[in-house]
Amino acid sequence: MKRAMNPDGSARPGEFSSYLPEPHLPGPVPPLKPLSFFSFLRTMQDNAIAVYDERAYEEWLVETKFFRLRNFILNDPEGIRRVLLDHAANYAKGNIEPQVGTAGVGRKTNPGEEARWHARRRLALPAFDYRSVSSYVPIMTEAAERLLSQWDSSPPGTVVDLAGSSCFQQVTVEVISRRVFSSDSEEIARLVAEFMTRRRSEIMIHPLDFIPFVDKVWARYRNRRERRAFADVMAAIERLVASRSAEQTPSHDDFLDRLIAAQEEGSDRRIGRAEAQGNALTILMVGHETVTWTLAWIWYMLSQHPTEEAKVHAELDSVLGGRTPTQEDIARLPYTRMFVEETMRLYPPFHTLAWRETLADDELCGRPIPKGTIISIVPWVLHRHRKLWEDPERFDPERFSPERSAGRSRFAYLPFGMGPRVCIGAVFAMTQIMLVLATLAQRYRLRLAPGHRVEPQARVMLRTRSGMKMVLEKR
Repeated sequence: MKRAMNPDGSARPGEFSSYLPEPHLPGPVPPLKPLSFFSFLRTMQDNAIAVYDERAYEEWLVETKFFRLRNFILNDPEGIRRVLLDHAANYAKGNIEPQVGTAGVGRKTNPGEEARWHARRRLALPAFDYRSVSSYVPIMTEAAERLLSQWDSSPPGTVVDLAGSSCFQQVTVEVISRRVFSSDSEEIARLVAEFMTRRRSEIMIHPLDFIPFVDKVWARYRNRRERRAFADVMAAIERLVASRSAEQTPSHDDFLDRLIAAQEEGSDRRIGRAEAQGNALTILMVGHETVTWTLAWIWYMLSQHPTEEAKVHAELDSVLGGRTPTQEDIARLPYTRMFVEETMRLYPPFHTLAWRETLADDELCGRPIPKGTIISIVPWVLHRHRKLWEDPERFDPERFSPERSAGRSRFAYLPFGMGPRVCIGAVFAMTQIMLVLATLAQRYRLRLAPGHRVEPQARVMLRTRSGMKMVLEKR
């Protein structure tokens, strides 16, 4: 890939090359050397994935040090296993990502909060297991078919923004809101769609999150700001929680009912209204946005790789023959699944996992890690690491075939995280992605709108700077 250069021959951090091989994979060109402190801050505020220099894609453990802050980018699968699984208790999760109006943004999770989080997660798990997800498959396909009807009624050559409120966002908000709020979802879905249109500029990480003492003041300010931004959505959820709490017997069998009825293990304490509201909102926001942007990237990759697109179409036609897909069909679509997995390798929805802070001295990759060190695990970098992936910048779905995946560490591929804090909705998300893709791709192929530039931008999710504008084309 040709590098965007300054007049002195150095790379311009975060900029895109003017020449790219076809089919190309858009993304920021890594700077050759570590960025200066101020360049790092400026670049990170605009695009978090543009701050990683060439070392990050070649070394197992890369240190960046600004003043008293020590941060390591960890790419070694065994080291990642140690941090996320084997010794997870020694690596406290930092809450620097926006908390969508729940808890404040702190330096790290304290032990009491950690225990409550685990208790709530155990209570929520049954709502996202395979059997529970099965019951919502009809909702997923119905939402996809409604979008299909809209496309069918559009004139030839219509341009749609795949991540917009009238496209995949419409589908995913409807599905996740019905999952969380059951029959009371219509108002919530409308408010969330309106909020997401306003929220596009929100960043995941702010430089002030890393400055001791200042971070606490900034956390309180950002928490208040987020609550104001979520005011309409929170008010609607609060009304639902109050109404449900007054019921003698739960009558909806949805995620909100489970939260309200939840009792923490080993105590008589039930989850309060505020906690129920916050947890419902977190699942709602993260759940729909993850699927929205993953679908948008999948359709972009289909448009740029006609040979692989033809294989997806052939498999869908052979297995489904034009009918609505079911959950059982997913296992019968192995190439389509590989296409999805390869897209998430290159454009992972969670481009950066929440950082971990060491509670006691440790060792990673043979190097001492002092107490208080920040460990960053960045799927955007990990999935492109040159020691883990053959020709990592090439789009190749068959690298996820059983034969080629056999020797790969499961800690080399983390689209939904790993360990105790793996995304609780991973099965739900993958099921929806596969069903929506199978429903729409049987009838449509999409082409990138003329003149539209796709530029990945890492904010809360891995999005694009200018949406994902595509031309509808019936097959």
